[in-house]
Amino acid sequence: MRPELREFSAAERPGLWVDKRYVEGVLAGDHDAALVCATPPQEFERRHIPTSSSVPAARLVDRERRTYLTPDALRGVLAPALGAPRIVTYCGGGIAAASAAFALTLLGEDSVAVYDGSLNEWAADPRAALVTSG
Repeated sequence: MRPELREFSAAERPGLWVDKRYVEGVLAGDHDAALVCATPPQEFERRHIPTSSSVPAARLVDRERRTYLTPDALRGVLAPALGAPRIVTYCGGGIAAASAAFALTLLGEDSVAVYDGSLNEWAADPRAALVTSG
């Protein structure tokens, strides 16, 4: 037996996304937000937006069970950002950032946004502040 098909209607929720200008405002002190970089550790060491915490998306999941970590374990990994007035996640291109944002909402954080331009957009601007190694 096939499940009943239903119409799906999506609605944009602009508060869940931020742009480069918003992140610039975080760095300038115009917005009170924690920046969370969801790239792998070696990528974070290579380059990241100043003031960011490193929270690799791969560390949010239990690979054996193929699920997110337990809430207590997630709190440990996401501790640098928890309780901030707003949390902005980013990565290389926005995909891992979405996973980090979802994990934060699982813990009850309700002011989370994804910078979907992420490092692809940020690092392309030679004027944008960027912490780099070597």
